[in-house]
Amino acid sequence: MPCHSHALLTRWVADFVRTTPTSSSIEVLHQDGFDGEDGGLVVVRPRGVHAELYLLPASPGESRFVVTIAALANEVTIDSLQLLLLSEELKNASALCDHLESRSRAMTMTTGEAGGGITALRER
Repeated sequence: MPCHSHALLTRWVADFVRTTPTSSSIEVLHQDGFDGEDGGLVVVRPRGVHAELYLLPASPGESRFVVTIAALANEVTIDSLQLLLLSEELKNASALCDHLESRSRAMTMTTGEAGGGITALRER
């Protein structure tokens, strides 16, 4: 069962940021993990839009990560360039989610289900 501690997620996010340019703010917040362990919550804040994306395991002990998009407090009007930039940041958030899944699967030594994500789709 993978343990996604704050320190571990921080390392994985740092590895991702070193190789993937992004204008989003990405941080790992401390969060009480499953069964009281030291967990982390990855938060992505796309530049120029007041929104937050939360990346976390789909369920306790699972390698698959999911993204929760926090509701915007107000409507947002953006032009085509801003929309293009936002779409790039959402693509980066998807890549980060896939990176976390891949690292989580690599950490486990089981032969169970691949856990979804872009990498798993390529492996099938």
